[in-house]
Amino acid sequence: EFCRRVKSNTTTHKSTISSLTNALNLYTNFTGKTACIATEDAAPDLGADLWYYQACTEMIMPMCADGINDMFEPQKWNLTEYTEACMKKYKVKPQPNLACKNYGCSDLKTASNIVFSNGLLDPWSSGGVLRNLSESALAVIIPEGAHHLDLRGSHEKDPYSVIQARRYHKYWISKWIKQYQQSPNRTVFGDQF
Repeated sequence: EFCRRVKSNTTTHKSTISSLTNALNLYTNFTGKTACIATEDAAPDLGADLWYYQACTEMIMPMCADGINDMFEPQKWNLTEYTEACMKKYKVKPQPNLACKNYGCSDLKTASNIVFSNGLLDPWSSGGVLRNLSESALAVIIPEGAHHLDLRGSHEKDPYSVIQARRYHKYWISKWIKQYQQSPNRTVFGDQF
């Protein structure tokens, strides 16, 4: 819908801005009833602070740009500066290898009962697991999927590939839960401790 609202045939700066405003209204004025968007009343970061804390403690994701192979101003990533910023803001020191230590990284084929879901409209998918690693570490490619779209509630305008991905998730997760519940080799903790 956003892309549909952006007109590609704009010829002036003003018409380009008007076209982008129309598209952004999808998010800021989706009812079409708001005469003035008061951005000073909006939530300042919608929980971004929680993401930054997690990025400092568990999931360090270097972000950089060279201005040549991308559309951004050049920006190098520096672990020392990143560590200093995390220490200053949260008093935590990043552990760059924590995710690999906890989850295996290059040895993910030993993992089980995981669906790696990848919406190809999500820029993060380039770092995703894009092929099955085993019979129970499965990759799902969702051509029309955006970031977390398959994990959100259903909507009448959901693309077919997202609907199918949700069915796939439900099938496999239900199967793994049933296998676990029927397994004689499990320990159920109760009042004995």
